[in-house]
Parts: sequence; C-alpha cells; structure tokens
Amino acid sequence: MIQSESTARLAPATVARMAGAEAGYRGDAATHLVGMLSLIASIIVFAMVLDALRREGRKVAAGDAKRVWWFGYTRDLMNLLGLVLLSTSHYLLGFKGPIALMAGFTTGLILYLLDFTLANVVHLGRTVPTLVVTMILLTLPTQIAPRSVAGAFGGALSALFP
Repeated sequence: MIQSESTARLAPATVARMAGAEAGYRGDAATHLVGMLSLIASIIVFAMVLDALRREGRKVAAGDAKRVWWFGYTRDLMNLLGLVLLSTSHYLLGFKGPIALMAGFTTGLILYLLDFTLANVVHLGRTVPTLVVTMILLTLPTQIAPRSVAGAFGGALSALFP
C-alpha cells in the first residue's frame, strides 16, 4: 500500500527538533543579557518581598487586628508579582511564552519554599542574602544553557499536557 503525502510521517529528527529545545527557545544575544540581569533583579526583589511579608505576618500572628484583613490579599498579590517578574525574565532570556511561564512559576516556587525553610526550619536571621545567592546559583543553568533548559521544560509541558 502506498502512503499518500497527507499521511506521510515526519522523520524522527524533525519530530525531536519540533518537540525539543528549538521549539521552546527563541533567544538572541541582545535580549539574553537583559534577561540574565532581569532574572537576577527579580530574584532579589522577590526575596526582599518575601522577607517583608514574613516580618509583617509575624506582626499579624502577634495579634495586631488592624493588619489582619488585608494581609492575605497582599501576600497573594506579591506572589503574583513574583510570578510576573520571574516569567518575564525567562521570556527575556529567550524562552517562549508557555515555557517562560512554567520556568517562572518553578523558580518562584523554589524561591518561596527555600525562603520558608531558611526562616522557619533553619531559623536563619537574615534570609535574603543566603536566598539570593542560592537562587542565583540554582538558576545558573537557565542563564548559561537556556536552550537545554527550555527543551527540558518543553518536554515536561508535553508530558503534562499531551
């Protein structure tokens, strides 16, 4: 039986290229530097915001009733701000939209969990410097080899949403 052109299969290399790193990365040198600096700045800003929220949360837990009604909304808004900053930074690094969003969410979640661990489990007094240095080190693969990281996130997206 002869296959028609409409039912012809793509070569495995073509499929791998479509689903792999090239499908999720559109980077160029001009925006890569801006993306790296933006990612570092976003990590610093979000770490400082989490520190301020934690200090305010302790005041709320201590019973200052005037602060209670708005604190939950502020925390949600700041987490959204962190997601927007980190996702935009990944987009500027060259990641395409959905992959930038997933990378920003993953980075923000790791940053949040690390902040919580340093403050509440390790009881580190000043978490921001440790948090910033650790997160910059954890995001080095994103900054050095963004094409590979985009391919990994693209594969994860394909597996999560077939």
